[in-house]
Amino acid sequence: KEILKILAKNDTWQIPTLTLNTGFTERYFLTPDWQDSFNYLPDSIELEWKERADSFSEAKISPFNIQYSEWMFDMTGRIHDSGIEIMAGTDCPIFFLTPGRSLHQELAMLVEAGLSPLEAIKTATINPAKYFNLENELGAIKIDHWADLVILDANPLEDINNTKRINAVIKQGKYFDRNSLDQILERLSEK
Repeated sequence: KEILKILAKNDTWQIPTLTLNTGFTERYFLTPDWQDSFNYLPDSIELEWKERADSFSEAKISPFNIQYSEWMFDMTGRIHDSGIEIMAGTDCPIFFLTPGRSLHQELAMLVEAGLSPLEAIKTATINPAKYFNLENELGAIKIDHWADLVILDANPLEDINNTKRINAVIKQGKYFDRNSLDQILERLSEK
């Protein structure tokens, strides 16, 4: 409690990296959609990650890893409840953390730790802009802000996993519909 008070007093932001820190117990990287995300990595990394992920699937989850994961979720909730600002981060590309895919997992885990879906989304949008003093350029949909955003097929405030239901992306003012995004993914998988 004392440390949390000091962190809050000193405005010390936190990046829990729950996806990384609970990977031994959550084993999200064994799900089919996560395994599919390996297809977009360089061939050598894709092969290595698939082999290593398979070997992890056979390993027992240690009591320490269970306790550590529970502690991480609890501590993230306490950080949030203490008013300490949080940003999303996963430390990808280590421990099977596919760039992009791992952020969706991190948002879901932040919700599991006690943040609302809106609060979790802010950890990847408004909060980084605020932290880096770029609120006049990033983190909001406004004139004179970077025109980078994701258009979803379902409301992430109702279910944070809806952040994966991407209909289109606007990147630096350029619009990519679902068909264009699928073509990009197809090219990446062909390497």
